[in-house]
Amino acid sequence: MKKLLIAFMILPLFTACSFMTSEVQELRSENDSLRLVKSQIEREVNMYLKTMNEIEQNLDRVKELEGYLSLQSNKEGVEIDQTERINKNIALVTEIVQKNQAEIDRLNKDLKRSGLKIKELESSVKRLTLLVEQQRVTIDTLLLHISQKDSLIAQQQVSIKGLHGDVSALRSENEQRQQTISRQDEALHAAWYVFGTRKELKAQKIISMDGLVSKVLQSDFNKDYFVKIDSREVKEIPLYAKRVKMLTNHPKTAYRLEKQDGQYTLFITDTKAFWSVSKYLVVEVD
Repeated sequence: MKKLLIAFMILPLFTACSFMTSEVQELRSENDSLRLVKSQIEREVNMYLKTMNEIEQNLDRVKELEGYLSLQSNKEGVEIDQTERINKNIALVTEIVQKNQAEIDRLNKDLKRSGLKIKELESSVKRLTLLVEQQRVTIDTLLLHISQKDSLIAQQQVSIKGLHGDVSALRSENEQRQQTISRQDEALHAAWYVFGTRKELKAQKIISMDGLVSKVLQSDFNKDYFVKIDSREVKEIPLYAKRVKMLTNHPKTAYRLEKQDGQYTLFITDTKAFWSVSKYLVVEVD
């Protein structure tokens, strides 16, 4: 009887202990779940913060390159190596801007899918979204400016090449004109002289005899027998003879004949007057 009484007294305690153990286990399980959820949330938030930090860094990098490109776009002339460097920076800026846009899009999608409602995080993402969009518009405008400038430079280069071609054509035309003028000037002031014995001059049909009278340059004479000169420059013609006779008409006031070492030399004192009557000089020597 005593044992039975003790059993009845212990039974409620045992039942209470069993109930408490089950509740503790349930609380522990719930606590573990909360820890798991907390850990997952922390990982997601850390991932979001890491992505946002990368976007911030990219924004700073693009801003730095934007300043460089803006400076170069305002320069009048750009060297070849600079052009290559600018093109590389443009490609880099375009790549970073596209990456920023992709990261923002992914961040917004992940944030909506997660169901997290963290006000500061949402505000930061909205701020970055706005900054990325503003920077994209700024870069697009800058690249358009650079593209327009490159197009203008290309047009100017074409114009310059055209001008070079025109200058080259004008130079060639001028050279041809100068050559023509030079030939005309040479022809205008060309003169020819010859001296020889009567026999030699007759043989070349430079003189012909009409009885006792000598006719000069009356027939088809040999022009190749004459020496061609520039009438403005030649003022002295050695005749290498002891006796000479001028067969063509030239003003006597425009020349003189002098003997040097027993041989005559013709000195032209007024070239313009001397050649005004005839461009050919024929002297018979003996």
